[in-house]
Formats: sequence, structure tokens, C-alpha cells
Amino acid sequence: MAIRTILLRKKLADKRAEQEKLRSQMKGFKTREDEIAQQIQEATTEEEKAAVEAAVEELETSQATVKE
Repeated sequence: MAIRTILLRKKLADKRAEQEKLRSQMKGFKTREDEIAQQIQEATTEEEKAAVEAAVEELETSQATVKE
């Protein structure tokens, strides 16, 4: 029984560490999302708009990768 408890505690600790890592990544995504939103508002030329569009695509790809 004690061995089972140790095993379950280890699994729980691993899951909590993974959860904290994901929370940290999501916080980074939120920060990047805010930056991109500001860039969208400031973009005036076609080049700037294209750069912002590429940044949006990159962010969405990164977010989809983390969700998998």
C-alpha cells in the first residue's frame, strides 16, 4: 500500500509540474497576443500588415502545438 501511495504522489507531482509548464506557456502566448494586437492597430503599410499577419499565423501554430 505504501508503494502505491508513493507511485501516485510521484504521478501527481509530475502532472502538477506539467500543468505549471503549460500555464507558463499560455501566459507567454497571452503576452505575445497583446503585442500583436497592438501591432495590428499600428500597422499602416502593406508590408507591416503582412508582417502582422505572419506573426498571427506563427502564434496560432505555436498555440495549436501546445494544445496537442
